[in-house]
Amino acid sequence: MRTLQLFAALGIAAFGVGFAQAADRVSVSFDSTVSGTTGAVETPAAGWVTASGSSGTITVAGYADGGVSATSVSLTYSASTTWSYGSSSDGAMSLLVRYLDDSTSGTGASITVSNIPYTSYDVYIYCATDSGSGNFTAMTVNDVAYTYSDGATVEGSTAWGASQTSTLVEGTNYLHITGQTSSTLTIVGGLKSGNTRGCIAGIQIVNTGSDVANPTLTLDAETTEATWNTSTWTLSDEATTVPTSGTAEISVAGTTTLTLDTAVDLTALGVSGDGTLTFAAEDSGSLASGATAVSANVDASAGVT
Repeated sequence: MRTLQLFAALGIAAFGVGFAQAADRVSVSFDSTVSGTTGAVETPAAGWVTASGSSGTITVAGYADGGVSATSVSLTYSASTTWSYGSSSDGAMSLLVRYLDDSTSGTGASITVSNIPYTSYDVYIYCATDSGSGNFTAMTVNDVAYTYSDGATVEGSTAWGASQTSTLVEGTNYLHITGQTSSTLTIVGGLKSGNTRGCIAGIQIVNTGSDVANPTLTLDAETTEATWNTSTWTLSDEATTVPTSGTAEISVAGTTTLTLDTAVDLTALGVSGDGTLTFAAEDSGSLASGATAVSANVDASAGVT
């Protein structure tokens, strides 16, 4: 039996904030690297993920103010090509400088995001183009077309906005779509028509619900020993598959040793509660986490023994 020292092995930090936060969000720029802080929901460069090239599928980790997000989504995107406008700098222009380009036939720039854990969320779609005196097509979100009219993002198919801008303004270069609840999000830009363009430079998906739904293991005060693979994990209070990838949360009320009997490689892990949690591992067991937030006492010996 080996005991894992999580502070050394996983790089855990105690953040003093809740693991699931209303400010939790996913921020993606297309073919550009964000520098500085930008976004309608302001997010530092570390919270932006670059989707490179004109097509691909990537895993995107979330970001939460003041701490680590447990969010991890899958994003697939496709466009005829990528293009650029202006020159990269800090803030908004580092987001707007490159984008998924539109086309004159077929399907416009398209984005699909799956495994969204938020019970409700808002979507921000950032648009840019090098076309002078241009504007933008309506953006289709989960089969509903959106535009900007009378001071707000609304359902509709008319053109909106203005091209060649360098600061973020709703109705000028981004739309704000509220009240989304589906775990899958699709966004499609329109086809090019003269100087009306359907290019997409980036998106943000921002949690507006109270909780982020992740597989959760609840260890009550009477549970002194548990095993990762044979424990009961829940998702929104219903039994779910034991997580060995993606995201997970553990709540501990007493003093518990949790034995790893399988290889676990998570994007993010949250540990909370008033108890003390010790991780141990059988020969086949291991635990890795890209980001970990802790508000409980995680107790283990140094290194692997």
